[in-house]
Amino acid sequence: LYIFYTPTWNGLYLAFYLSSIFHKRLITLQTEKVSSGKTGWSKRWTEKEEMRIAKKSVAILTVTSQLQEYYNSLGVREKVWLITPIVADINRFIPAQSQRSFNIGYLGTFNEKDGVKSIIESFELSKKKVNNLRLSLIGATELKWDVESVEVVGQFRFDELPNILNLCDCFIVNRTNEPFSSFGFPIKLAEYLATGSPVLLCDFPEYRKYLDETEVIYFKADDTESLKEAILWRYENYEK
Repeated sequence: LYIFYTPTWNGLYLAFYLSSIFHKRLITLQTEKVSSGKTGWSKRWTEKEEMRIAKKSVAILTVTSQLQEYYNSLGVREKVWLITPIVADINRFIPAQSQRSFNIGYLGTFNEKDGVKSIIESFELSKKKVNNLRLSLIGATELKWDVESVEVVGQFRFDELPNILNLCDCFIVNRTNEPFSSFGFPIKLAEYLATGSPVLLCDFPEYRKYLDETEVIYFKADDTESLKEAILWRYENYEK
């Protein structure tokens, strides 16, 4: 019995092939509804592949209730399970700093769904009122931004992450308002919360099932003005 997760179709096909060769049952972990981000023939093809996953897997683990409902709709309700979407080893992370660094952190990928453009725009607007504000973009990317006080940290080793995050005193999770965005759950949120620093989180119903407004600062997803207000509130109420 295997649990298999891969972000690529090729990897998934290989898993199905090997499981049939060695007569092993396969459990798949689904973290996104890929077809929701497609159109035309690409969408139809992807939907067929998702149906294939549903039929060939002995169980399907999903990280959001929307993903669970989607795979239920494919006629395999008895196979579909909803699991805790994120975990983090809190012993790896350093407690939040007491001193003010005025450094906002974003960790992750730089795909369109992640709303990084909106993060930068909100940061620039916020900096007009909090002029010593800085933004660290943490993750592998070849993109560059010619924006004052924005640093691209780049790729890092697994063991370096706690120290990198400890340089920040606030973190952002943003997503675009596209259907594709709402089916997943941001893994980086676990690392953010483990630091003990405030988290600015885009407001999707799935997130509110786990975190209320006493635990994070919510803002409207992919809304530059709303995120700017959340940033300003955080730094105008630093001790709260």
